[in-house]
Amino acid sequence: PRSIQTIDGEIVVPEKPRRIVSQTLLTDEVLLEICPTERLVGIHTVSLDPAFSNCLELAEPLAGRAVNGTEAIISLEPDLVFVASFSRAEVIDQLQAGCEAPIVRFSDFDNLDQIRNNIEMTGYLIGEETAAEVLVEKMDTRIREAVSRIPKGATPPKVVSFGPASYTAGGGTLFDDILKTIGAVNLAAVNGVDRFGQIGTEQVAFWNPDWVICGVDPGAEESTRDWFFENPVLQATRAGREDHLLLVPNRLYTAASQHVADLVELLVEEIYLTEEDQ
Repeated sequence: PRSIQTIDGEIVVPEKPRRIVSQTLLTDEVLLEICPTERLVGIHTVSLDPAFSNCLELAEPLAGRAVNGTEAIISLEPDLVFVASFSRAEVIDQLQAGCEAPIVRFSDFDNLDQIRNNIEMTGYLIGEETAAEVLVEKMDTRIREAVSRIPKGATPPKVVSFGPASYTAGGGTLFDDILKTIGAVNLAAVNGVDRFGQIGTEQVAFWNPDWVICGVDPGAEESTRDWFFENPVLQATRAGREDHLLLVPNRLYTAASQHVADLVELLVEEIYLTEEDQ
């Protein structure tokens, strides 16, 4: 038996699970890397959405196992179910009431250490610890190699995350921890924004960032650039004058698995490195 403490208390997995259902993208992305597919009887439908999935190629062969909703999950007779704190509350309540399998709800995605822990915990619960450790080491190696490419003595760039919906990622977020890892300054965190908040264009202009980072869905790149560069307030910032709007695919911008390494690599390449360096 294996047990962990979650926000729902102690969860016990009595034996090695062979009918695993994953209902979060982050556990899909991990399980598709470390778990034999014959043991994975259900994945989340979002894993097949190219706007958000970093595991599309691995998920497509299992498209027939994509499920969403309590009845569909229970019908698979799972012996372990993965959900997350942001999963729909009614689904979690119904699963806890009607499903005999252990239900593991992940709730911590605020820094790189928590991402590592989530991967390792997933491996532990399914009996694939070594594969999980290898996955974490691959992620860490990529992050270290990306950071090593930052020019010595580079001035820390001042960055703000901002988009048409006016949200920004402040202190206590995974985005903030990633910026710290690459030596960049998160202006929202420095100016007191805790976690996620809304700010106006005038606030962005007052902070005067070197770079503005914006998550985008596929096909929204042109309209997002128009929104930014047609706004005279944003255009007057250092980022606006120097064409330093970095559009990040939302599948990377919101990644909470080993694919955070993709975001680290992208930020280092775009913010720090010239074409010659790349």
